[in-house]
Amino acid sequence: MAIKTGGRVAGTPNKRTQDIVEKLDSFKCDPIEGMVRIAQEAEKTENLSLAGQMYKELAQYVAPKRKAIELDVNNKGDWKDGLTERDLECFSDDQLQKLIYETQSAVEEFKKINEEITDGR
Repeated sequence: MAIKTGGRVAGTPNKRTQDIVEKLDSFKCDPIEGMVRIAQEAEKTENLSLAGQMYKELAQYVAPKRKAIELDVNNKGDWKDGLTERDLECFSDDQLQKLIYETQSAVEEFKKINEEITDGR
């Protein structure tokens, strides 16, 4: 592995970001605080659409966005921890039954979690 030379130290903001932070500081402007105020005021006036938008924007700072998970259970190739059909030929019938059961259980668990997430929207 090559030795990295030059560049910024990890975690150092770039010049443009630093300039924006300094400008906001000069105006004593905290965008996060501003969004909180807007959301709270919107809630008081029952502007739930605006409140929801602000809370959604704020949520990304405390709760990471979830990525979609794709699960293809019909794939006959590389589908479980790198296993292929060729690998499966070496398994005993009992081992294959166990793998099928575990895969079906994982699919059911995935469906259950997906329903909970979808219902929570």
